[in-house]
Formats: sequence, C-alpha cells, structure tokens
Amino acid sequence: MFSELRQQISIWRRAADSLPHLSKDEQVVKERLERKIRKLNGQLEVLERESRKRACPKSTFENTLKEMKEKYKIRDKPLLVKSSVAILFVVAVFFLHSIPELNRISLGWTALLGAILLLTLADRADLEPILHRVEWSTLLFFAALFVLMEALSKLGLIQFIGGLTEDLILKVDENARLAVSILLMLWVSIT
Repeated sequence: MFSELRQQISIWRRAADSLPHLSKDEQVVKERLERKIRKLNGQLEVLERESRKRACPKSTFENTLKEMKEKYKIRDKPLLVKSSVAILFVVAVFFLHSIPELNRISLGWTALLGAILLLTLADRADLEPILHRVEWSTLLFFAALFVLMEALSKLGLIQFIGGLTEDLILKVDENARLAVSILLMLWVSIT
C-alpha cells in the first residue's frame, strides 16, 4: 500500500516536473498535478500515522483473521447459541447482584447456576467426556485458596497484616512514603 502510493507520487511528480512554463494552460495543468501530489502525500501521511498506532499492520491482521476463520470454524452453532444464553444469564444476574433487594444468592451460586443451565440446555446424553476435560486440580487449587483466604480473613490475620503495613509506611519520612509503599506492595505481590 505504501509503496504503491509512493510510486504514484513519484510518477505524478515526474509528470509535473516535465512540463515547461510556456503557456497558461500548461501552468493550470501543472497546478492540478501539484494538487494531486499534495492529496496523495496527505493520504500517505494518514496511512503512516495509522500504521504506527496499530500493533500490527491492517493487511497482516486481515490475513490472520481470514486464516483463523478458515482454521477454527464454528462446528456446533446451536451449542454456541445455548452457551450465549447461559453467559447472558450469568452476566445479567451478576449485574442484578448489585441491587440490594435482588441480592439473594451469592456470585458463586450464580456461576454454578449458569453452568447447570448450560448443561441442561446442551442436553448431552453422555456428560462423562465433558467432565474428563475439566481440570479438576486447578479448580480444587482455587477452591482451597479461596477457603484459606476466607479463613484468614475471619481470623483477622489479613487485617493484622494490613495494620502492620500501614504502621511501617507511616514510620517512613513523608517524602518517601509513596515510593516505600509501592516497593512494599511490589515485594509482597512477588513473594
């Protein structure tokens, strides 16, 4: 795209430079050619600006998208629709969770109800292959992590550590508090 525009600009520039300044008609033609060159230069600048903004060039993106559409076609469109219904249900209930009068079930139960809804809508006769593909070790890890964090919160350990951190930051000189708190948060999150 860029090379084509640059080539056109070069051709129009040579045509404009080859015209002598003999008559008024030739001057009008030369002005029109110069206008065309300015227009093409403007288009080239816009394209270059847009290409700098993008992470990858538009042509590369379009080619990749085309390849992905060919390689990863949707094989089960009814299941896609059913999955979309389940996702919309879960998202709607998540939004309704922020209304105190409608806050009857927890977010965890909402996600579980969405999974049950999808399993019901999918109407699969044999769920065993689906259950074999679930990474149970990862699910159990996160479940145990959430239980541990809730237990530590109930014991007051999280609040105690927060208080110690606050005291430590307040002991530092006022000019260095921001830097110390950022470094402390980075250090705690890394370990």
